[in-house]
Amino acid sequence: MKLRHAISVWIAVFGIAVFLGTPLGSWASHRWSCYKYADYYINWYNGGTGDYYNIYNEEAKTDSNAWSPYTDIFLNPVSAAGSTDHANAYNGYYGSTGWLGLAELRSVSGCTIYNGRARLNQTYLDNGNYSRTNKKHVACQEVGHLFGLHHNTSQTNTCMNKPSSAAAWKEVFSSPDQMIAGVNAIVLAEAVSVVPSRVARSENSEDELPFELVTFRVSNPVKGAKSEELVYVERAGGFDSDGQSINLDFDGGDFEIGKSYLLFLKQQEEGPYFYQVNDQGRYDVVGDKLKAVGNDETDKVKDSFKNKTVGEGLRMVKEKLEKSKSGGK
Repeated sequence: MKLRHAISVWIAVFGIAVFLGTPLGSWASHRWSCYKYADYYINWYNGGTGDYYNIYNEEAKTDSNAWSPYTDIFLNPVSAAGSTDHANAYNGYYGSTGWLGLAELRSVSGCTIYNGRARLNQTYLDNGNYSRTNKKHVACQEVGHLFGLHHNTSQTNTCMNKPSSAAAWKEVFSSPDQMIAGVNAIVLAEAVSVVPSRVARSENSEDELPFELVTFRVSNPVKGAKSEELVYVERAGGFDSDGQSINLDFDGGDFEIGKSYLLFLKQQEEGPYFYQVNDQGRYDVVGDKLKAVGNDETDKVKDSFKNKTVGEGLRMVKEKLEKSKSGGK
């Protein structure tokens, strides 16, 4: 993987069990690699609009267990976004992306964070399926990632948890059978081109998130596509209007032209393209083996593909798909 100018993870919560009434600091000690701000004093810019401003403010500053001052962090409220010792927060309609929230470490030198951006995706969060408590959990987790914290999978009384019913995406599957049934397309395909796509902006118009469109040529269709067909997958990344490279590796990182992938895709609700359903839905072809995104050994879906050749993986998926079509017989 090439050196990133921006490092990020997606943090989304779906069907979550929320434990915001318990202290954050007790269990919020899991580091995200070596990343951290230079010291405890961080400039905090709340670019939220409507009730999202209140949600961010509550999780960052005013709740009894807010990040500041409940933890060792001190957040200094400022009136404008910045790039030096800043944590900046936004909300917007980012579209059918598969994620509810994004934490991006936008400027990093070595292990030192200079600024980060948290984003909440109203496309999903405002669709009526998420309570205010759900939104607060997502906001708390995104802000926590800006401070260099990763998930804490061993605890439930922290917003940095990653319970089995939630992960870094809107949809998380407990078995490969569930994922196979829950997607619109399953393909083994080669990446053939990447071009800029749309640019989404925050509700206050201050933040922009570029997207890119990756074209794949299908070599082995399993579901929802034909052999040699071109399929188009949109993902966040590319360059913003200032020429800043937005390289996001939450989903496995940039697709490499000429390389093949086993992909599990969902159709956008408001657009013509697909999106990768989650980090369980991508397997890089390395030699003749399938390589999952990340190293979460507790993920049953990813584990089902572990050490499998491409042929073995395709065979397993096709068998499970046929079994589901025949009613499990």
